[in-house]
Formats: sequence, structure tokens, C-alpha cells
Amino acid sequence: MQPYPDPVLMISPEARDAICRTRPELARHFLSIGGRACIPVAALLARAQNPPHEQFRGRMDAPCPTPGLGDRLAAFLRRLGIAALMARFPSLAGCGCAARARWLNRQGERLKSILDRYRRIL
Repeated sequence: MQPYPDPVLMISPEARDAICRTRPELARHFLSIGGRACIPVAALLARAQNPPHEQFRGRMDAPCPTPGLGDRLAAFLRRLGIAALMARFPSLAGCGCAARARWLNRQGERLKSILDRYRRIL
């Protein structure tokens, strides 16, 4: 006979301790049976009082930086295998790829600002 009328989950004491570290409000729902911990599934599915994602709410609202034109071109060239080709031939080292990517990123931002001005006019 089960101590709970609802479906239960039997776990090790170590797993119980790990759950109680992140969700201390569940500690009162655990029952120890023969070296195992028993908890109703409904208690595990209940909403946490302090969900972990709420701790990071301010960080998640900040927009992620989007890659610039130079970054996109570098990724495209890597997919084509240009980076692997450059690694095979040491004479091609020092091609200035990073400087070119920075320059393209600046030009992309400049082009974006020009297009934004025209969008406002139209």
C-alpha cells in the first residue's frame, strides 16, 4: 500500500537532496521508505515558488547582439571551406581577415543607418 493516494516517484536520497537544494518547498512532501525517497508526482509538477528563470529576468530582456556584415561573410567563407584552405597553406596566413570583418561590420552599420533614414521618409 502506498503512503500517498496519488502516483509517486521513488528516488535516491542523493536525488532528493539535489531537488531540495533547488526547490526547498518540496522538502515537506518527501517521505523516506527503506532508504529511498518518495514524493507525489503532483508536488513535483506544481509551480516553483522561486523559478530559476526569474533570477535571470533582467539579463534575458537585453537584446542579443546581431552579427554584422563582416561576421556573416566570415561565417559564409568558413562554410565554403576557405578557413580550412588557409590553414593548410601557411603562405596565406596573415590575410587580414579580422580587419576586413571589422571594416565590413562598420560599413554594414553605416549602410543600415542610411537605409533607416530613407525608411522614415517613405
